[in-house]
Amino acid sequence: MDVGNQQAQEGVIRSHIDLAEAAANGSRGMVEFLLDNGMHVDTPGKDGTTPLCAAALWGNDAMVAYLLDKGADVSARNEGTGWTALHAASFQEHGKVVRILLGHKGDPKMVDAEGRRAVDYASISEAIWPFFAGTAAQFFSKLLLFF
Repeated sequence: MDVGNQQAQEGVIRSHIDLAEAAANGSRGMVEFLLDNGMHVDTPGKDGTTPLCAAALWGNDAMVAYLLDKGADVSARNEGTGWTALHAASFQEHGKVVRILLGHKGDPKMVDAEGRRAVDYASISEAIWPFFAGTAAQFFSKLLLFF
């Protein structure tokens, strides 16, 4: 195959396959294929969601670990919401994912577009809050978070 044809095929792949969607669906083979063919691990999806955040939102701990091993930026933010993967995992109460992200230096105090931190979302969840115990975070009432 000549170089021009290969570049054209790669362009088609990039324009039709969403890495974030593949990560959210847990499609490890597709994610590997895209990364092996030059797609950057932090390439946002069509809606501006990073692959790491998409996997975290759906609680896919194996995909989160894989993307981090491939160099995903734990501090990368989604376009629009400004969420990091830690915001998503905390909001959805995915404890295993929260633990992985904190272990990779995820910052629980980064603010999203609305000024909320991952630790704020965690503080309204009895299931997630214990993961943040060592971060010097303060527990907030549910009422304070949303008003």
